[in-house]
Amino acid sequence: MLRAAATPHDIALGFACGTFWCVLPTPGLSILLAFATAGLIRMSRLSLVASVIVWNPLFVLPIYPTLAIPVGALIVGDAEQTEFKIELLNTVASLGGKLVVGSAVVGALMATVSYFMVRRATEVYQARKAAIKEKRLLARQHQESAARAAAQPPLSLEDAEPCALPLTDDD
Repeated sequence: MLRAAATPHDIALGFACGTFWCVLPTPGLSILLAFATAGLIRMSRLSLVASVIVWNPLFVLPIYPTLAIPVGALIVGDAEQTEFKIELLNTVASLGGKLVVGSAVVGALMATVSYFMVRRATEVYQARKAAIKEKRLLARQHQESAARAAAQPPLSLEDAEPCALPLTDDD
């Protein structure tokens, strides 16, 4: 991902976008929603895919009861809801709004944090890569100039052309 020929912003934005969509409770749709967003905004699709791999459902599922639902409950509160005859539907309805709102807030926070972390990591990586490339280029140039100097025959006095030096009165 860090080797992609993209700017640190594009790479970080792709990862942040994938993070946001993966944290939302959209099982199976997160990758489609992320790519739809990538079609609208310029970002690295490679880092977007990497974020979807990182935030797979097994890793995201614990976030829902520990962060998303409590945050959603703080925002939504105890809003009046429709009562269903099936208790499971009542539970889903009571948690649904809290889960969606809480996931959106938590996803936005996680996307923001991941953006800055990935951007910084990319900047450091690309700077190191550029420094190594520069060092190799200088070493290659030094090698080539040393090879050219070694290929030239040494100068001797016999090979030198006579030069006319002005005579002085001291001679």
